[in-house]
Amino acid sequence: MNIKEFWSKRIHTLFALGILVIGVAATAYLTAIGVTPFGQAAPGENPQEIRVTNITDTSFTITYRTDDAVPGSVSYGTTNANQIALDDRDQATGNPQPYNLHSMTIRTLKPATTYSYTILSGQTTYKDKEIPFSVTTGTIISSPPTSEVPLAGAVQLPSGEKPKEALVYVSTQNGQTLSTLTKANGLYVIPLN
Repeated sequence: MNIKEFWSKRIHTLFALGILVIGVAATAYLTAIGVTPFGQAAPGENPQEIRVTNITDTSFTITYRTDDAVPGSVSYGTTNANQIALDDRDQATGNPQPYNLHSMTIRTLKPATTYSYTILSGQTTYKDKEIPFSVTTGTIISSPPTSEVPLAGAVQLPSGEKPKEALVYVSTQNGQTLSTLTKANGLYVIPLN
């Protein structure tokens, strides 16, 4: 076998080996400086079980959970999502805190209007298959609210302890889903009117 035949048989193997070495070196470098090459979020900050609840003519609530405790917010608007709503627990301070359970109530909206929104969970923005999520507010209800007694209770773990955080959902026949976060002592109140 002459040198020309030797190199013609080995060139593909050497090329593949070179690509492999470059790939490993690039991955090691990007990992060392903290870059995610394809823009994917850490799995623990992915929003799961996203729900729209508490829809009125001027508000709605977005809830979801994450495996890791991360800060969360919602960007929303009618033409583009340029307004921000923080978690209900952070709205008074304006300082986002990390949670596993997230509840953002968007208020002072227009009746019967479609709003687009995206979720910022941790460091990543989430959409509905490359487009923002959307929700439509209810129409104006001109009659006064009924005098229904609110639903109240407490959440308790099987061990008897109160959970650090919990979301309570209530659905009624021919009605919408309502939600609320529990207080630190596990208590909750959901208005039914």
